[in-house]
Amino acid sequence: MSEWGVPDWCDEDAYPKPDDLPDRLWRWEFIRRMTDYRVAWDRASKVEHKILSRQVEKGLRKSDVLSPDDLYFVVRIAALDNPKEYRDLIKYKLQPFFNPRVAVPRFWRGGPQYMRTPRGYGDESGGSWLSRPQMEYQWEYRSIIPPGWTIVQYDLTEPLDIQLRRAQRRLKEVQADFLKEVGLTDQLKAKASRRKRKDMWPTYLRVLDARDAGVSYDAIGRKLKGIDDNDIARLSQNAADKLIAQIDRCRTDAMKWHDSALKIAIDWVP
Repeated sequence: MSEWGVPDWCDEDAYPKPDDLPDRLWRWEFIRRMTDYRVAWDRASKVEHKILSRQVEKGLRKSDVLSPDDLYFVVRIAALDNPKEYRDLIKYKLQPFFNPRVAVPRFWRGGPQYMRTPRGYGDESGGSWLSRPQMEYQWEYRSIIPPGWTIVQYDLTEPLDIQLRRAQRRLKEVQADFLKEVGLTDQLKAKASRRKRKDMWPTYLRVLDARDAGVSYDAIGRKLKGIDDNDIARLSQNAADKLIAQIDRCRTDAMKWHDSALKIAIDWVP
């Protein structure tokens, strides 16, 4: 385990799969690997601890003040009071600013996640609570529908696949009209594009960790593509030529992956 609590980049199984984490935690995995965030957090954490220590003198319980090197120590006041000095934290738009050495930020050690997905049917990509069906008629309670949301009813005594297909078609029409009206069509397209690239996120994390460990782009590309120079001697001329061409692309591909990884933390579409 490295100083930053990240896996060995050579161990593919040590990294989360695309659907293992909610998007908020995926974004955190990228943010906590950013060098500027790490450096700024370490500086701010010392200042934050001094601020909290002074508050102990004014009545704050000493037991509530963690050490800056505690995994669950967070930065709040120091960064928000000095946004220019800690712009390398502020720009990531977190609240609070978590220790980059912890993979899953929690309210306290062993406590619930800050970036947890809500229980029930709700999730960070949409949806809401799923009510349990009853055997008798129920009074219909008026619901408060936020802007941009809608409600769909389903008959549990009828085939769901037909209803779901019909609802999907209709929802897409309603969504398109609404997004056009409020001018968010491009934002939805950006989100959809990000989702299509999600299968590459584990690879991107491995590239970040490898570069942080000082590994060359050439070595990263070969490892992640599973290319071994020793295979060339055992191949036919045609197959060997193809493998050599792949080797030549290893460095370029690794550099592209690294560039994409660096953009995710900042250019995230909320």
